[in-house]
Amino acid sequence: MAGTHPPCIREALAHAGRGDVVTGKSGVCEECFFESGCGGRDTLIIRSEHDSRLFGLLAVSLASGAASDDDEKELLKEAASDIALALHGIEIADAHRAAEDALRQSEENYRTIFDAANDAIFVHDIKNGNIIDANRKMCEMCGCMPDEARLLSVGDFSAGKPPYAQEDAMQWIRKASKGPQLFEWLAKDVSGRLLWTEVNLKRVVIKGEDRSRLDLIFSVNDTGIGIPKDQRAHIFEAFRQQEEATLKYGGTGLGLAITKRLVGLMNGEVSVGGEVGKGSTFQIKLRSVAVALVVESTGVKSAHSLESVTFEKSSVLVVDDVMTNRALVKGYLGPCGIKVMEAANGREAVDITRQHQPDLVLMDMKMPEMDGYEATRIIKGDDDLKIPPSSA
Repeated sequence: MAGTHPPCIREALAHAGRGDVVTGKSGVCEECFFESGCGGRDTLIIRSEHDSRLFGLLAVSLASGAASDDDEKELLKEAASDIALALHGIEIADAHRAAEDALRQSEENYRTIFDAANDAIFVHDIKNGNIIDANRKMCEMCGCMPDEARLLSVGDFSAGKPPYAQEDAMQWIRKASKGPQLFEWLAKDVSGRLLWTEVNLKRVVIKGEDRSRLDLIFSVNDTGIGIPKDQRAHIFEAFRQQEEATLKYGGTGLGLAITKRLVGLMNGEVSVGGEVGKGSTFQIKLRSVAVALVVESTGVKSAHSLESVTFEKSSVLVVDDVMTNRALVKGYLGPCGIKVMEAANGREAVDITRQHQPDLVLMDMKMPEMDGYEATRIIKGDDDLKIPPSSA
């Protein structure tokens, strides 16, 4: 790069870290980006840098016969340094805004998945039982809004008398720190109505190492059959399951493979531990996650938010026997203006496709009544249908 510039520019570029002022008149001004300002006159050229990084060069062309003393040169050095500091501040602000946008998008994705769950979920503080978050299903059951729930404690949604009072609930929460707890609980909603619920209490751990970038660790225990050590290296492979689990619980063997792929894309890792006969512990670690300590609403929507994405008028049929999966897809596509239709099995999918002819079918393969393979065969074999693209 230095060889393409006249001597005065090359000298300024070479003075890294010194902030020197280069004075002189060059006779080689062709292709120089200061040519229009200098015009061959004496020029002061100052490096504009901050924290050992060069942001650019500041050139001050002198009038014919004018001279520049040391004080003026020092003043220009300070001006160039101030310019570099301002540019550095702009970069930091841009990075901060990008982190805030990423944080907002992460919150939107979390909320979509959290609220799509078919189970009623509270997130408690293990120290005092205060409610950190509640999903839509839980709020519907308790008759409150999420913001209202976050102001309350587990005792506010308990019957209030032993063995269903605040302290009894805290004993269960403390037990859950050592392993999952499954029990029945006499709860009450905000109106005071009592209701019996089955509670599956698990501990989730989130750890951080500093205030600006965190290593986030999520750990979930289950009370299943456990995974032998000699099979743990294979359960994250596609279409692989623990041999006993395949016979007893079914499934495709894709869940953990997909999880590992997604976690890897986020520069993270997933691992499994536990003990055979007592359950498994799955841990996800996301490394060096940027955190915005203060997020202020600017009123400006991110260019990457769902609201900024629009599609032509179209329809998608989501076929899955798990309601949560259908709700999750609908949560992502609905805000983009796409009409989302739902079917719980292959037979419903065939009927809806014949009636509405969607532009795309997202088909689960393993379902009751009629599986995805049979439904896809029928749809593609129907000459009266405009065959839509299908994805399993």
